[in-house]
Amino acid sequence: MIKLISAVIALILFNAFTSFSQKHTLLLKSGTYTIESESDLNWTFSESINNRFYRIIAFDNIPSEKVKIDLAKAGIQLMDYLPTNSFFASISTDVDWSVLVDATVLPIADAYKLSHLLSIKEYPHWTLFGEDQIELEASYFEELSYANVEKQILSIGGQIVAKNTPQHTLNVRLNLSNINSLYALNAFYYFDVLPSESVPENGNARSNHRSNTLWTENSDGLKYNGTGITIMMQDDGIIGPHIDYTGRIDQSNCSGCSTSAANTHGDHVSGTITGAGNLNPANRGMAHGADLLVYGSGNGNFNSVPSLYDNQGLTITSKSYSNGCNSGYTSLARQLDEQIYDRPSLIHVFSAGNNGTSACSPNDYGAGATWGNITGGHKMGKNVMTVGNLTRFDALANSSSRGPATDGRIKPDICGVGTSVVSTGPNNDYFSSTGTSMSCPGVAGVLAQLYEGYKDLNGGVNPESALIKASILNTAEDLGNPGPDFKFGWGRINARRAFDLISTNQYLSATISQGDNNNHQIAIPAGVSEMRIMVYWTDKEGSTNANPALVNDINMVVTDPAMISYDPWVLDHTPANVDLTAVRTVDNLNNMEQVTLVNPAAGNYSVDLNGFAIPQGPQKYYLVYYFVRDEITVTYPVGGEGIETGASSTVRWDAPVGTDNFTIEYSTDNGTSWSTAGTALPDRRYYNWSTPNIVSGLAKVRVTRNFISDVCDTVFTLINVPNNLQFGWICPDSSNITWDAVTGATSYEVSMLGLKYMDSIGTTTATNYTVQIGAAVNAWFSVRALGLDNARGERAIAIEKGTNEYNCSSSSPIAAFSIDCPAAGTGHCFSLSDLSINATVGTNYTWYFPGGTPATSTDQNPVVCYDTPGEYDVAMVVDNGFAIDSIYTTNAVYVEYTSQLPYFEGFENQTDFVNNDQWSTLNPSNNQAFTVSSDAALSGNKSAKLRNYVQGGNFEDELISGPVDLSTLSSSDIMTLTFRYSYRKRTEANDEWLKVFITKSCEDTWVQRKTIHGVGLSPIVSSTEWFPSSDEDWTTVHMTNVTSNYFVGDFRFKFEFESDGGNNFYLDDINLYQGAPSDDIVLGLNELEISNALLYPNPTDGELNVEFYLNSAETTQLTIQDVTGKQLSSFSVAGNSGKNLAFIDVNTLSSGVYFLRINVEGVSRQMRFVIQ
Repeated sequence: MIKLISAVIALILFNAFTSFSQKHTLLLKSGTYTIESESDLNWTFSESINNRFYRIIAFDNIPSEKVKIDLAKAGIQLMDYLPTNSFFASISTDVDWSVLVDATVLPIADAYKLSHLLSIKEYPHWTLFGEDQIELEASYFEELSYANVEKQILSIGGQIVAKNTPQHTLNVRLNLSNINSLYALNAFYYFDVLPSESVPENGNARSNHRSNTLWTENSDGLKYNGTGITIMMQDDGIIGPHIDYTGRIDQSNCSGCSTSAANTHGDHVSGTITGAGNLNPANRGMAHGADLLVYGSGNGNFNSVPSLYDNQGLTITSKSYSNGCNSGYTSLARQLDEQIYDRPSLIHVFSAGNNGTSACSPNDYGAGATWGNITGGHKMGKNVMTVGNLTRFDALANSSSRGPATDGRIKPDICGVGTSVVSTGPNNDYFSSTGTSMSCPGVAGVLAQLYEGYKDLNGGVNPESALIKASILNTAEDLGNPGPDFKFGWGRINARRAFDLISTNQYLSATISQGDNNNHQIAIPAGVSEMRIMVYWTDKEGSTNANPALVNDINMVVTDPAMISYDPWVLDHTPANVDLTAVRTVDNLNNMEQVTLVNPAAGNYSVDLNGFAIPQGPQKYYLVYYFVRDEITVTYPVGGEGIETGASSTVRWDAPVGTDNFTIEYSTDNGTSWSTAGTALPDRRYYNWSTPNIVSGLAKVRVTRNFISDVCDTVFTLINVPNNLQFGWICPDSSNITWDAVTGATSYEVSMLGLKYMDSIGTTTATNYTVQIGAAVNAWFSVRALGLDNARGERAIAIEKGTNEYNCSSSSPIAAFSIDCPAAGTGHCFSLSDLSINATVGTNYTWYFPGGTPATSTDQNPVVCYDTPGEYDVAMVVDNGFAIDSIYTTNAVYVEYTSQLPYFEGFENQTDFVNNDQWSTLNPSNNQAFTVSSDAALSGNKSAKLRNYVQGGNFEDELISGPVDLSTLSSSDIMTLTFRYSYRKRTEANDEWLKVFITKSCEDTWVQRKTIHGVGLSPIVSSTEWFPSSDEDWTTVHMTNVTSNYFVGDFRFKFEFESDGGNNFYLDDINLYQGAPSDDIVLGLNELEISNALLYPNPTDGELNVEFYLNSAETTQLTIQDVTGKQLSSFSVAGNSGKNLAFIDVNTLSSGVYFLRINVEGVSRQMRFVIQ
């Protein structure tokens, strides 16, 4: 009672100083409300929770930080901001109202809490259950506990279906007739329909991004899935296991990363970028052909980017981690801008952040809690791509961070779907997640598709990221305020339009210097609804002291045929005006400017670019332009898809702004007849279509507005997915898959996981299929339905066949095994795996390894080592208690000679690469392979040659080394691989590639470590067949990225040459040595001062002649070693300048392979010989 009396006294005082307060406006999703100036300070104990109650406080002006502190001391804690100048407030029951001035206090009306759809009582079908049940998402005040809100829900008969404690939201189900009681609960401040239908997917993100138009399921459509593009993802640790990544991820640089099962963020992000949908095709990522490099989240990993770009073809990075909130143009932002400026094909993609309703303390932008909250740092870079979060229906997620950048530049750059995205999780699972962490990888994946598309159109050359970024920004679906804004940036990414701009060459590039005026003419055709012109440049990295960060400033003006000039769209970044629509004026903040015109007259438009301030010039720029025509383009389905009958599928299309509804129709007979599916409002570019219960291979969709229509490019299929996949049996020699029949199916296609994707392995008219793959082999399988008129449904969710028998009776064992490496060096111990059939629990094993260590083993999967090169037999005996079986394999293991450090190869002792234990070649096209040649050499008389001059383009040839022992090195050592090559182009157009790969052993994958191509390989053209004739014709390459995880006993390297109809290629003087690159260490025969070294006769049966040449008189040490490296004899000779000949008696040595090492002043040469 005392508190109530105090509140009445406070109310009298409060009314005295608020009687002249201004009216306020609340801009909410449910509508716009005008608030009178009188405050309502009444409250009751029944509405208090933990001695606090909740109100909205509307201020005449946004309160300062000092005022907020004073209010908090008085018991008034301001929470989420509401436009305009208003806040939710948590108020103590001991509140001191006297500190509150120039403000109005009002209860939180039920109407204020509702989304737009709830306010107009429109309940999507996926929110309704049974006859009178609805499920909504309810947001409660952050300071309340789950126990507080659960009590209120139960009090009205509601049921909590799901909870998201970190986001302070619940999914609540209750009777629709009781919905107003839910709205009245004072613990909750917002209610919305469920964010998506019951099966939200990446499929929705792909179609909303128009990514699906770049990778189509029909034979005549585009096929860009990011193949050949390498993406670096930095996240929370090791990802997987998951079959959606099969064959396309490299986690070798994440050796110190977390392996905790709780770290699933990186799994989800990676699947959105590049998941193949092998397990569930509905959850395929954007770029399911791209290769992914997995790194930890430390910003230090950015230091690896230049090397990865130069040597491994990296072009795109994706990172969904914060780096401070509104932190400004930091040193990391500068570093990343510099990387892109120096390596023009590189692009960094970042999440904008999930601080959309939070001010950045202490870096408050000053515009209220919903502005200036980009979470970086690095995301403030000028040349990077920062991505906001949309729902699949293009609504901005409440949590998506807003711009401006600290200096007022436009951020985010672009938006993508990041709400309720389903993607990969550990252990072959999927889960749904929301945030800009999900929209960022979606955009990164689309970038990979566009990169691949550009390369396909431009001879395999990577695009500059400036062109790709400009194309994306200029063709984005405009959302929010017209033109750019600080919520959506330039809009939602539209992959179809961006590729259309690139593929039709609607761009140009040039450079500009200080004070220059460049003019470009663009012809605008008739029938254009909107013209978009943008200038974009990769700006020089700015100083961290500077504000703004822009270095080079280009200003653009566009003049139409009537001589009317148009400035670009510019936003007012002052805190009070950040939500205003862009106006035409001069832009001196951003490194992109756009001019648009609605319904422009046809004719030539003049684009004038002024080098207003170019202190670091000249500055290259791209001018891109796009025409939005008065037409409709259906973007999903486009044809070839398999869509289920009697289900919901979202039809999507592109069209210019209009005022009339769209009509959506479908046909199941290839367009002979049409049925109406429904209508969509003028601002919609999607329709949730309930597909008919009709099976058809001739389905089409048509969208029409005002007699303008478009039909999907070709037919798609309506047929259901097979259900209830399972194994009928799994036996030692075969497995049987079964499934339920699908209505309308005439047959079924069975697929199995291959090297990267689910590959078709057969068809059947039955509802089961037997594969000749027994229990010992792990595998994944799926099935799709096929029907009349080439109907082809979507694959079912794949099922895994484990390695245990199922539905099989006991039988005799069948002994079988595999070896990890059929051939390896002496530094490798061989792992053998039991593949025996009917080897049940309790089976006994006996292994025999003649010449190996151990000589026998009773392990199921033993490991054996060999000290001496040669071929070795393996025997295995299996006893399962029912019967015994054995297997004896002759020459099962081949132990290769292993080279030691320092390593040198000048090919002087090589005759050819056939049956050579130190080198092998791979020539898959049976064209010109690498050979040992005496045509040319930098040192000595021989080199490895690829006679590329006489073969056409598009061939790959490999020269592969034998094993080299690097196990003697410590992890802190530096290893350098050096080689010399000679090459010339045949024509200017030749773009040939030399790639260098390394591996730990034959069981490990080859990892690319060096790439040289085009003019980098040689800028010189020789139209005749190339033969190097001087030292100047050779190039030396030093590689220091043989990292410590490759310091093993079976290290190998290989050279891969990709031809394009060019000229001959030569290799010589290959070195591996410890230490940093040094031309003094790089060995060639002349530099060794040991040349023309010969051993004869070889093989020998008693006496060995050693012939070698020295450039000066030096004491020479001659040492004989066996294949294990053991020294057998050593003696010195007084070497003379010129030819030297030594005679060595080897009668005491038994038959076998040996090595002679010639050492002069610490520089050595090793040669192989055989005693018969």
